[in-house]
Amino acid sequence: MRVTSETGNIRLLKTGDIAFFAGGSRALWEIDNHVRKIAFVRHPHSRQVAALREMLGRMKRGANPLHVASPLLGALAAMLPL
Repeated sequence: MRVTSETGNIRLLKTGDIAFFAGGSRALWEIDNHVRKIAFVRHPHSRQVAALREMLGRMKRGANPLHVASPLLGALAAMLPL
């Protein structure tokens, strides 16, 4: 499939490729065959939420020597927006 940006840049995307489209951007998609795609939308978080998510990630990966039970980490992570 070919994707043409607002500036006229043309990209050829094929199986396994990943593309980023900034919020509010527009593009022309030219599709020759069936295409299956998936989209992820991210919203920026406050600094406090970002810091808490980073801390939980470090704890979960074991980078922090403090031992925290997995169920507790799961409960905290479930309360945070992705």
